[in-house]
Amino acid sequence: MVVLNSISPQHEHYEPIVITFSLNTDEVLRKGLPAKAVPTDYLSLCDWLEKDLTQQLSSLLTCQFFYTEASQRTGETLSVRLAFRQLNFDELDKFTSPWWKILDIQYYSEVYDNSEGLA
Repeated sequence: MVVLNSISPQHEHYEPIVITFSLNTDEVLRKGLPAKAVPTDYLSLCDWLEKDLTQQLSSLLTCQFFYTEASQRTGETLSVRLAFRQLNFDELDKFTSPWWKILDIQYYSEVYDNSEGLA
């Protein structure tokens, strides 16, 4: 909540909040994943983890969200940047994950030069 409270209030109410989620795939594999059939190759594992993230967020949040760009896959880490319309920070505060970490929270216009298609 400290990070959430630190973002600038000088933006339009409709402007999406952009959140970057990240994880280290080696750490995920070391911590152990659910007993489900988890892919072992890196690309399939990343797809599975991204789907897991979006399912968690969909079940927790009442707002809409969308990808602002393709995920970043370095072979070691996975980062996903999502934009949330009318995000309820109290709902986001309930987000917990054994592997996903929130790296950054900013307004859309602070991350991207323009806000075309957001209105």
